[in-house]
Amino acid sequence: QDEWAGGRFKLAFSYVGGDLEVDDPRAAPSMSDPRPLFDGVLEIEMYVLSAAYQDEHFSLIGEYAQTHTHSRFLSFPGRNGTVVGDGLYVQADWRVTPNGKLYLRRDMVFTDREDRNGREAAERFAIDRYSRFTYDTVLGMNYNWGRNWGLWAEGHLIDGTLTVSTVDNLGHVRDHHGSLLAVMLAYRF
Repeated sequence: QDEWAGGRFKLAFSYVGGDLEVDDPRAAPSMSDPRPLFDGVLEIEMYVLSAAYQDEHFSLIGEYAQTHTHSRFLSFPGRNGTVVGDGLYVQADWRVTPNGKLYLRRDMVFTDREDRNGREAAERFAIDRYSRFTYDTVLGMNYNWGRNWGLWAEGHLIDGTLTVSTVDNLGHVRDHHGSLLAVMLAYRF
């Protein structure tokens, strides 16, 4: 991380990577065998570029991330292939009072940066194209009373279902347009 002008401007680059190797003696020699296929290697690398500007009443923060996933699992769709997903967010904060702020944020997340609208994956794998991306626009606020009490509220307008939990929505039709209002009143110990 690097910063200038007494910390008003910040720039950072981050990297993380890892491999998962599974050696399953039950792995089938062909795709026609119905047994589960877990033999192979999954390699993941993530690169993140972060930038921020901050002054007394206003701040602007943004991040761009790329995730490189290379799979040599026999059962992985698009076997022996690499998929590069990416995403970014930009958030502007306005400190209305010393204890409260308003913010506007735009998030965009894509499973495959070469198929950002999900059409290719929908045709290839017979899946919902909206499950391959999410656009989320957020208007929010928070206010703190003293050291212990706080109020947070966010309104979201969402397009796409990549970040919608399938497990939490079993049996429900996932509409690709959604909205969310979240309000939290909290006491900190």
